[in-house]
Amino acid sequence: MVFLLIAIISSAAMSLALKFFRDQKGNRFGILFGNYVMCVLISFLTLPEKAQVLSGERFTVVFGIVTGCFFMLGLYMMQTCAAVNGAILTATFSKLGLLVPLTLSIVFFRERPGMLQYIGIVLVILSFFLIQPEKEKGSGAKPLILLLTLLAVGCSDSGARIFEHFGSRSDDRLYYFFIFAAAGLICFGLSRLEKRKTGKEMLPRELAAGLVLGVANYYSSYLLLAALTVLPGYLVYTIFSVGTIILVTLISVPAFGEKLSAKQAGGMAVILTALVLLNI
Repeated sequence: MVFLLIAIISSAAMSLALKFFRDQKGNRFGILFGNYVMCVLISFLTLPEKAQVLSGERFTVVFGIVTGCFFMLGLYMMQTCAAVNGAILTATFSKLGLLVPLTLSIVFFRERPGMLQYIGIVLVILSFFLIQPEKEKGSGAKPLILLLTLLAVGCSDSGARIFEHFGSRSDDRLYYFFIFAAAGLICFGLSRLEKRKTGKEMLPRELAAGLVLGVANYYSSYLLLAALTVLPGYLVYTIFSVGTIILVTLISVPAFGEKLSAKQAGGMAVILTALVLLNI
């Protein structure tokens, strides 16, 4: 449980840092690229044997690269979805990506939550709709893009559960090295395309912020995998998602002057109730 709590704190720190350091004058991939550079560096420095990079197990290398691609695909789909469907629906469906690793854990890995845990999971899903602000004005939603966003984010989140089951635990750090290396290369390519399109370069301030952010990102991802080795996936993913939401909300209200509506406050109460049920 300690691993999971630290992963939640790291994930919340990432969300808050992205909000605080983002500069609209810079390339939107600047913070993310700096983040992946730091993640790759930490992954490499913490490898027990540096030669593993050239001699790692094929599954670790290939699955790490595939997961890294899904990391960036999830980000791309969230950006695309926000432009088409608005921020509210995008936030809701990206959070509902939780359904993918939950389904994997219950259906394919034969985890069996009790009735109270099932009720808690349903309450978590319902709470995601409650905590969103009032619906934005604009054109109708594009269901296909919403579904693709959910699947892309969910698939990237599922990587840790799949690797925990099929991969070698001695290759944990190598697995994340290839995840972040693949995501970083794609991110750099996207930043160049963004530069051609908008003329915006990656700002030194955002790159530096990304390097700091990378520390939180690495340990959030690595400790999530560690938590999956001692706790069932349905519990880890649900608590990780809602715990991050609660912590970000508790900090954002006083730090950024954000306010909770009555509906959002009700959603937070539902989340807390769900957490109690999940841990019974």
